[in-house]
Amino acid sequence: MTFQVQLKQTTCSHIFCGLLLATNERLQDLRSLWIIALNDSRDLQPVWSKFYENPSWPTGRFIPRAISFWQYQIHQENSFQQAVVRSVNDKNAQLQRQLENVVREANSEIELLAAKKSELERDLDHERKKVRELQEAAREQNKEYQKLKAQHDKIKRKALLGVSVGGNVQTNVPPPNSQGTSTEVSDNFSRKFSGWGNRRGNGA
Repeated sequence: MTFQVQLKQTTCSHIFCGLLLATNERLQDLRSLWIIALNDSRDLQPVWSKFYENPSWPTGRFIPRAISFWQYQIHQENSFQQAVVRSVNDKNAQLQRQLENVVREANSEIELLAAKKSELERDLDHERKKVRELQEAAREQNKEYQKLKAQHDKIKRKALLGVSVGGNVQTNVPPPNSQGTSTEVSDNFSRKFSGWGNRRGNGA
């Protein structure tokens, strides 16, 4: 690592200027500044001693301040980087908390939707059961209807057959488009059957 030591005093810790604090003098020629490149920190001690051993170099007494300032800059940079790391860690922790809140809310919403889905499935099963029961009842009623219809058709055929055999029996059965009800038709059939049977008995 290469260090550059500029023998230049500063009025503060951040802004370099040509004012020497020790003498309150300004450097007229910035080219008179000493710039020494050091290969590593181990080269710093010999250079420092060399400047102290040559009092004729007026800038030698400022080297410790320059080194101190360089150390201060390193410390400030380190502090700044630590602050950046803390800021990033805080931001990361905040985002992590937000993520946990989002995940928790999402899980709660999923559980709520799952419970609602289960309830809807139970309602759907109940409705399907009711539909099956109604379909079964409709089939039973249809069977009963077909049975009664077959019995009615059988009785009707017997009645028509009996009327045609009697010959002399006058039918008063209304046509299909008449206003008479099915009950009246059945009563007419019953009376005709009774009259026809009585006449056959008297003839015998």
